[in-house]
Amino acid sequence: MTPEQQDLDNAYSVLLGDLNQAYWAADSMDVKDQLYGVIEIVTSLITQLVATDLETRNAAYDALLAQVGTVNKQLKALQEQINSLINRISTAAAIVSDIAKVLSVAATAFPAA
Repeated sequence: MTPEQQDLDNAYSVLLGDLNQAYWAADSMDVKDQLYGVIEIVTSLITQLVATDLETRNAAYDALLAQVGTVNKQLKALQEQINSLINRISTAAAIVSDIAKVLSVAATAFPAA
């Protein structure tokens, strides 16, 4: 795994941990369902990231690039609405910060995403 890839894996993993905390802090099943959907896509992305060699730029890379773009769009939307979803301020703030880090690192690893 390249250092860039490791940084991205670390950023998504930290976000995943905070999303799990947010899931348990959520007050309603609707919010839990929404967060669980994001947890699933981030988990899938981490799995794909670990399995893909970023240096080969092959079909797996192209698929990962598309997945990063899709996930990051969903994360941006979550970042904008997290404060209205989660009452635990520290958890919501951590998620906003985590998403900003993920988007920044992903932009370095996948400039076209």
